[in-house]
Amino acid sequence: MARAGALLVLALVLSVFPSGSNAGCDPPVARWEGAVPLSVFQGPGLPLAPAQGDPEPLGVRVYLYRSGQQVWARLWTGGGLPAWGSLGLVLEGARGESLAVATQPVEEGARPAPVSVRAESREPVCAFWAVFLSPDPWRMEDVGARVYQGSGRVCEEER
Repeated sequence: MARAGALLVLALVLSVFPSGSNAGCDPPVARWEGAVPLSVFQGPGLPLAPAQGDPEPLGVRVYLYRSGQQVWARLWTGGGLPAWGSLGLVLEGARGESLAVATQPVEEGARPAPVSVRAESREPVCAFWAVFLSPDPWRMEDVGARVYQGSGRVCEEER
């Protein structure tokens, strides 16, 4: 009976993560890992200023995977202060066209969940990522609010 149960679980796992998918075994074809510093919003159109003190930066990891024509990317954040806002991830085709888009709203005080996006492409792709989170409840016109704001692009070597 236990063996039948184990086989059923294995069959379910293989149906969710078929061969060639990212089941934690395939290494990413490209990655970016870094930190987004806590900054201060000075007003529309003005550059962000560094936050005072020694605030913990927001850790960001973006991994891009490929298996044949299947491409997918995943964005994780960690550390930093509890904040609200949004995370975004876009898979871009060889000519910069959007292949797939995913956004993740983050409610006040919550920790962001990872964001994933998946598409098909024979050509090399990039994953564009964006993070905008604030530990302070604020509106766009509120000068002095602290924010984690960053973006970047992770591309396959051919791009």
